[in-house]
Amino acid sequence: MYKDYFKKPFKFLFGQTKVFTSDNQIAFDFVPKMIEPDAYIMSFEDKQGIIDIINGAEKKINNNFKFKCECGTIFLNEKPFIWIRSWGRLTGTGGGLGLSSEKAKEIQDSFANFIIKKLEAAIVN
Repeated sequence: MYKDYFKKPFKFLFGQTKVFTSDNQIAFDFVPKMIEPDAYIMSFEDKQGIIDIINGAEKKINNNFKFKCECGTIFLNEKPFIWIRSWGRLTGTGGGLGLSSEKAKEIQDSFANFIIKKLEAAIVN
């Protein structure tokens, strides 16, 4: 469901937190510590590795990470890690797609679940 709205490959634009789709739409943010003090923080290189895995690279994560999603936020070991974005584009009118809130939530949730599945599959215990 998400594939029509969140197109790979994903890439950084505008620094080290904002991740965009191949058609330059906002996909997600790595949660910044300056906004969320309890955020899970990692290096730029590790964030790029996460993006590479989501894009389909055969990289592995050598860690005991646990992921879950609640209300558009992906948590890593109970800390906010990724905010799924694009609500305005999905629901907005006058340039947005004008989707219902329910449909937009389904799309964002399916994207979050895709990310979690990709990352969980890359974990080496």
